[in-house]
Amino acid sequence: KVEAEDGPLPPKPLLSLGIVSDIQYAPKEEEKRRHFKLSKGKLQHAISEMKANRSHLDLLMNLGDTVDDTIAVVLPEIMPIFQQMSPLPVHHVLGNHDFLGTNSRDFETLHTLLGMPARYYGLDVKSGVIGSDGGQRQFRLIILDGNDLAIYSTDVGSEKRRQAEAMLGLLKRRRAKNAQIFNGALGNPQIEWLKNELKESCEQGKLVLVFIHHPMRPKNEPTNLWNDVEVVPIIAGYGCVLAVVNGHAHKFLYDYQHTRHRDVHFITYGGMVQSPFTSWGFLDVFEDHLRVHGLIFGRPIDYSYDISDKSQKYHQVGDAEVTVDGKASVVVSSAPETGRDIRETDKVQLAMTEPTLSSSSSLNSKVGEDLVESTPQSPDKSDIDLLTAGGYVICGVALVVALGASSDRKS
Repeated sequence: KVEAEDGPLPPKPLLSLGIVSDIQYAPKEEEKRRHFKLSKGKLQHAISEMKANRSHLDLLMNLGDTVDDTIAVVLPEIMPIFQQMSPLPVHHVLGNHDFLGTNSRDFETLHTLLGMPARYYGLDVKSGVIGSDGGQRQFRLIILDGNDLAIYSTDVGSEKRRQAEAMLGLLKRRRAKNAQIFNGALGNPQIEWLKNELKESCEQGKLVLVFIHHPMRPKNEPTNLWNDVEVVPIIAGYGCVLAVVNGHAHKFLYDYQHTRHRDVHFITYGGMVQSPFTSWGFLDVFEDHLRVHGLIFGRPIDYSYDISDKSQKYHQVGDAEVTVDGKASVVVSSAPETGRDIRETDKVQLAMTEPTLSSSSSLNSKVGEDLVESTPQSPDKSDIDLLTAGGYVICGVALVVALGASSDRKS
């Protein structure tokens, strides 16, 4: 047992990841509140801070949209910054902007510019920390390609383009909010690969983190993966999955999905390009919780999400309505200062027990105030939203019930 002068040292995480997202660097001036040129300096700052202050960091994960467009031309300007993470590895996810300005004949090899082994892939990481059981946990990181079926990443006349057009057309007829040209979907071969990855990882006793550019939750987000309704149940069906981590929305979002094993957390990181202030952070995995902390538009965040195994607490899995005092309810533990519960009278998907959601953020929010990086009147606002299965919640010093952020911007 290691002790400091003022008491025991806090435990080290089993796995610690640095996170950056939506850097969208380009050598051009700010446009529509996207500060392209500033992203280069922000990335340098993030990596310098990670290396200086995180002795137990295991790797850096870049969640996509590394550049705004013309990746072959612009990427060489910032790749040397990523290389400063050495000897720690850097892993990348492909975003929609990474395809813009690229000839369609290069779509299938574009990932090689980032040093990726494939457009979607998995990798094993072994914890360097001894757990309470005396062993070292094995993790499987699954990197998905949400651009598999999309208008911007497929060749005109190809089978993938046909599938993308058909899927987008169907969503538009249904008036789905994510029927946007800047979104995409997983194709069937990738979905089958994902199922095999999850099955093998669970059988081998590995804990899984899934990374993708496009969000899957909260529901009805305009930036969501086209086939989120299909993919989420697949991921949530495997008890070894801890979280799905993504970017694309240019704001911080949180949601969860109940399963018989544990709560699967859906975490969206803020976009570095979206504000003159920076966004980057860490994802730390402990034995019983995830810690998500860092900066969103220059504001500090620090959240803890329960990942303990609840297998013995569940009696069924399905589309259920949980009642409390005769009303369907979602209960989220509030920040200590408020001592309140937020209850929503909406139907709860797969809800049997509620996850622990605690916040130690130093955000100075007020009840009724959105946490935005610019003027709240702007339709292109970027806020820090945490969602329950029943509604939008912002967590700072106090819980804030928001109306929900809607956006029709190109992400």
